[in-house]
Amino acid sequence: MSAPRWKKALERALDANKKSVVYSFATVDLSVQPPQPRTRTVVHRGFVEPKGASHPLLLTTTDIRAAKVHELNGDANAELAWWIEGTQEQWRLASRAYIVPHPEHAEQVKIPQALFDIADGHFWEKERERIFNSLSGHMRASWARPAPGSPIPSYDEGKKWPEKLGGLGEGKNEEEEQVIRKAFENFALVVLQPFAVDYVELGVVPNQRTKFTQAGETWKEVIVVP
Repeated sequence: MSAPRWKKALERALDANKKSVVYSFATVDLSVQPPQPRTRTVVHRGFVEPKGASHPLLLTTTDIRAAKVHELNGDANAELAWWIEGTQEQWRLASRAYIVPHPEHAEQVKIPQALFDIADGHFWEKERERIFNSLSGHMRASWARPAPGSPIPSYDEGKKWPEKLGGLGEGKNEEEEQVIRKAFENFALVVLQPFAVDYVELGVVPNQRTKFTQAGETWKEVIVVP
């Protein structure tokens, strides 16, 4: 099966707007009453299609100690909202979200193997390592800090943290390599499996809006009022 039309349109928009890789990512915090919505901005790290083109998955990253992990660990969905200024297009993608942390981490949310035809059982760990090594040294260093959201006595505390880190195996000495390994342990993928997409095109007149819903191996399209 070919890729759904919304994904082809999104890829075209990203090809034309290389810097438009940041989107808003919303979850629900069930640890408070009443439950509260939580949102943050994250960076798109690419697509994978382990079961074929009709099942595109989006990848982003997180710190395994971050609050969003607990909000996703269980029977929870997430939604992302993506605005691409250059093409005047908006996507809202309702998705199942799965965490891929270090293999030995207790917070693992297992991706159902029945969903994804992966011959290589180490696919996700290889993908986690590939993306970690592809990031900037400044970004890799962010996973070597104390847990996100934990209190510190002052902003000067940040001066004690590493500014940049190499990729795995690139440490200048054993001590630095241990810091890199620790950062890699805290580094996790977030795998998003869209099941409903709301695509709005404001760069055309009249404006256009289409809703896509996954139905097995295909996607149903309904044209709606923008």
